[in-house]
Amino acid sequence: MGGASSSDRLGTAYRIAEELEARELPAAELEREITQRCGDDPQLGAEVRAILGTAPSGFLGRPPVPVPWLEQGGSAGRVIGERYLLEEVIGAGSMGIVYRGRHKTLDRPVAIKLIRSSLALAPGEEGRRMLKEARAAAGVRHPGVVEVHDVGLEEGTPYMVMDWVEGLDLGRWAGELETGRRGRTGADLAAFLAAGLGHDVDPGWAERPYSEVVARFGAQLARAVHAAHAEGVVHRDLAPKNVLLRADGQPVLVDFGVAALTRQDESASTRGGAAGTLPYMAPECLLDPSLARRPAVDIYGLGATLYHLLSGRMPFEQGPEGSLIQRIATELPPDLAGLDPNLPKDLVAVVFGAMEKRPADRYASALELAEDLEAFLDRRPVSRRRPGPLGRLGRWSCVVLPMRRPLGSGPLRLLPPWPARWS
Repeated sequence: MGGASSSDRLGTAYRIAEELEARELPAAELEREITQRCGDDPQLGAEVRAILGTAPSGFLGRPPVPVPWLEQGGSAGRVIGERYLLEEVIGAGSMGIVYRGRHKTLDRPVAIKLIRSSLALAPGEEGRRMLKEARAAAGVRHPGVVEVHDVGLEEGTPYMVMDWVEGLDLGRWAGELETGRRGRTGADLAAFLAAGLGHDVDPGWAERPYSEVVARFGAQLARAVHAAHAEGVVHRDLAPKNVLLRADGQPVLVDFGVAALTRQDESASTRGGAAGTLPYMAPECLLDPSLARRPAVDIYGLGATLYHLLSGRMPFEQGPEGSLIQRIATELPPDLAGLDPNLPKDLVAVVFGAMEKRPADRYASALELAEDLEAFLDRRPVSRRRPGPLGRLGRWSCVVLPMRRPLGSGPLRLLPPWPARWS
């Protein structure tokens, strides 16, 4: 095992950890088993202990040591893990900082995510969340999902190494649409991609109608999400910012930072509030965070993402957080056909089918959503129908949900009989 690559070692560590975890061994016997299984590879043993949460100090299950160079941004040129060169910051979020980097041995570009050490989280929570992200993403193999290659530590700070994807996140494009600086055409999107990447692109869809371009993105992403769901992984933060559009015009799903493992982490969502990007969050996540681990939240998030790309506006506009939460929970978004009468009615029906308030009324799986989007692209009938004014009125009357306690004071409580209908 000593000569195994980092990605092979990570996979082996997960396999060993899962086997030992299933045996529910006492601590002393567990440690003997780890030593016996990994005795010739100390790094493998350290990773197994980290996955099982038994690392004695300084790995992913422990609080990261504050690292001034990380928080101050002075990391360019630093080598971490003995082989990953940090080149420049390419993104930052609530959990971590993402760098463009290079694998020195293989001389290839990689993306490296490091945890922020100054977050006000419970002891050890940063490391556990990062490990969960790695375990979730490493289990998914699909061209539309970013691949994880390595997990480790640098001075007590966890890091994760992923595929480098040259592209622009669709959040930037959505922002351009909101300002009115760009038209909603395939040619405009191709020009935006080329300008952002600094070179010509040939995505293959520049001359297609924009609605078809967005529908194709949706179908590709829905199939990627279905692959993740098949591995027990729920993304929980599907939003334009977490979709990279590659130079070849293909969308790639990134950032499993708030992923919930539906098979392995049943209690994760009950330990805290809802996670995700608020304007794209499924309403049940706001009403009861324990529902956030279900695949239906990704179907809603993908529908909300398509809504934004098609209309040039978020389904629910930003504002004071409390009022935005209440609108998401109690209102329907503006009718897409009213915002743009030229949008194909079948595509509008599919988007609203993904964004139904009740999870049971949405597509039963991301695969069904993909198949309906593909039917639209092939000029075949779709399974959903756009409701008329009376239908929307009926839906509205079903989603005005009285609140029992002020927003922000914990999960929203609904008056009976609503809770039973969020299943």
